[in-house]
Amino acid sequence: MFNGFSSAAGGNRAPPQSPSTAALELFWVFDLFIAGGRIAELASLVTGDNNLFLTLARDRTGSINLRRLLGRSVQIDDMFFDAVISVFLPIMKLKYGHHVAMQTVEAADREKKNAFYSAGETHFLELAYDENGCVALNEAITAVAGPHRQRILDLVAENAVGLSMDTSGNFVVQHVLKLSNPLCTEKIASKLKGRYVLLSFQKYGSYIVEKILEHPPTTHLVLGDLIECSDGELMRLAGNKYGNYVLQRALENTFVRRPNLYARLVTKLDPFSGRVLCGGHARNVIHLVERFDNLLREVLQ
Repeated sequence: MFNGFSSAAGGNRAPPQSPSTAALELFWVFDLFIAGGRIAELASLVTGDNNLFLTLARDRTGSINLRRLLGRSVQIDDMFFDAVISVFLPIMKLKYGHHVAMQTVEAADREKKNAFYSAGETHFLELAYDENGCVALNEAITAVAGPHRQRILDLVAENAVGLSMDTSGNFVVQHVLKLSNPLCTEKIASKLKGRYVLLSFQKYGSYIVEKILEHPPTTHLVLGDLIECSDGELMRLAGNKYGNYVLQRALENTFVRRPNLYARLVTKLDPFSGRVLCGGHARNVIHLVERFDNLLREVLQ
């Protein structure tokens, strides 16, 4: 990896053997080019070979050094954009590499931005279901504006079921819900109808359910699933380490805003409160119901 750099820099150093030495060697090579005013030459070198570009972008030190070259001239920024767009999917799946891609698109003109985000739409599912790709996709969703953003939000809503059940895709749904886009939240909530109980048993799925409970226009969709599920399933949910939080959020978000739904959920829980909801995580649920009951009594006195 370093032989070509050292040779191009005019040095005769042997390749480093340890990661720490490799990092220092890489900084040394970049410093040498930059100090010598050969930045465009270095940019051409690192962007002209896709394999070299990805190798550098894959490593934290390499990613940092690549980003040192950005923003110095339109010519260099264009070189980087061409390199990024030619390896769009692999670089966006890299833990450190996607930072290079996102910084590159920040400096790009509108036409290039459109090309970048169009590629994001094309490879949406491949990124969303990838451990690192989902992080890159979330950053892109935050950065993009206009029609591209709306199309990506629509893709999230259309694929909400599969994404919500996936350990990586789940983070994309969570991220979009945190944007508090009412229309997109309602589309996602409608897609997930019938699956809220299943999601409530899952660590990350329960986060999605809680976010949808917090959005007043979609609260009833979650409550419908909770009230319609079997008694046994509801009791298992109350005793589950994730599900009990969903039930608590359901009670909290309906006590004042949707008292009819609150009453129906409490009625469904009540027959089991003494013998089933007396211990473990379920105890949190029944204690909350008791607290609300006491509050009601105080108000009515």
